[in-house]
Amino acid sequence: MTRFSAIITDEIPGRLGEAFGCYEIDSLPSQVGVAICHGFEVFPEHRGLGLGHELKRDQMLRLRLLGYRYAQCTVLASNAAQKAVLGRAGWSCIGTFYSTRQSAQVEIWGAEITETKERIRECTDSRRAA
Repeated sequence: MTRFSAIITDEIPGRLGEAFGCYEIDSLPSQVGVAICHGFEVFPEHRGLGLGHELKRDQMLRLRLLGYRYAQCTVLASNAAQKAVLGRAGWSCIGTFYSTRQSAQVEIWGAEITETKERIRECTDSRRAA
C-alpha cells in the first residue's frame, strides 16, 4: 500500500511558509492505479479563504505525478464546503451510504486523473516552438 501525506504552505502575506492544510493518498489494494484520498483538511484558522481549491489542485497534481488513473474519497453529505471543492475540481458523486459510525449520510466521490488542459496546451505549444 502506498501512503503519501502532504502539508502545503500558503502564500498569504505575512504568513509565508505557514501550513494551511493536509491530505493523504493511499492505493486501493490490488488496484494500484486507483487512489483512495482521505484526511483532506484546511486548518480551521485558514478556512473561508479559498485555500481548499489550492489544496485540491495540489492533490490532483500529486495524484498525476504518482501515476494514478482514478481517485475516490468519501465526504459527509452535509459538508457543503468540501463538496464545492470536489465539484470545482471535476469530481462527481458516484454513490451514497449511511455511516452508523458517524450517524450520518456519506457520499462517495470519484474523479479520473488526467493531464490538465493547461499542461496539454503547454506541451503542444512547446512542440510547435521546436
